[in-house]
Amino acid sequence: MHNWYKHGMFGTPEYKAWSAMIQRCSNPKDSRYYSHGGRGIKVCDEWRASFENFYKDMGDRPSDKHSLDRIDNDGNYEPTNCKWSTQSEQNFNKRISKNNTSGAKGVYRKGDKWEVWIFKDLKRIYIGKYTDLEIAIESRKQAEIKYWKNG
Repeated sequence: MHNWYKHGMFGTPEYKAWSAMIQRCSNPKDSRYYSHGGRGIKVCDEWRASFENFYKDMGDRPSDKHSLDRIDNDGNYEPTNCKWSTQSEQNFNKRISKNNTSGAKGVYRKGDKWEVWIFKDLKRIYIGKYTDLEIAIESRKQAEIKYWKNG
């Protein structure tokens, strides 16, 4: 009998989060491996060893709007670096693209101007075009408050 039968939580959101975490950090065939295991993100030994250890540390997912999140996006999956977060909370915690030239999330060079974009509910929203980088960055910060503050 497999270990996952013992805890009776196979198929729950918590179990699915644990299983997906293991896959994206250890399976090169997983579509998200390149941004997790492929860049050195690991799952701590205790959590890799068993779902029960993960569940003991993380507990129940607070709601269906929450998913597993790392506090430090460059850190490993471990008790001191993970929490259940809403999509809005996770939006604030994303890395800046390696192709980004502005140094700010969602602010891109377009000709002689800076374009500002934000994602909300899987849709890309155009915020505006600015000649001044600092104003573009401030516009992005204001958009984050407007679109992400309330989840």
